[in-house]
Amino acid sequence: MKKSLLIVSLLFASAFSIQAQNIQLNDMNDNNVTNTTVNAWVDTSSLDPYEYDLNVINTTPNAVSVNCARVLNDILPSSESYFCWDQCYSSIVDLAQPITINAFDTIVGFFHAYFNPYHQVGISTIKFQFFNTANTNDTSNITIVLDSNPLGIKNIGLSAKNKI
Repeated sequence: MKKSLLIVSLLFASAFSIQAQNIQLNDMNDNNVTNTTVNAWVDTSSLDPYEYDLNVINTTPNAVSVNCARVLNDILPSSESYFCWDQCYSSIVDLAQPITINAFDTIVGFFHAYFNPYHQVGISTIKFQFFNTANTNDTSNITIVLDSNPLGIKNIGLSAKNKI
């Protein structure tokens, strides 16, 4: 009986180690944002695209090949999203080339997500997935929800005191 319990325990533990998450995503303030949704407000009057950067961490004692894919790109019409994963990719590319991350190492400055609403107002959602190319079950995600509005313009409405 003890032998059976030991075998079942070992199988259970190995099943969880196979599904373990070994890729961690940290924002630029070093907050763990793995598998979270980040909300951002984008100024539609700006000519510069909104940029969101991540540091990617290998939490294993082995080097791993990590790839990045844009798995959701639900953006406003006439707007644009693109990303860099070591190199920058055009807005029509959803899958980057993999990068090897050494054991317990952090890749700093290799991932940047860009969004330009081109003066469009509304909500856009972009989701990125980082995955171990040798074990595609080992994935980490981040979803970025972008609210595009003209920041800095106060809507005071019309009143009896307003004269045109």
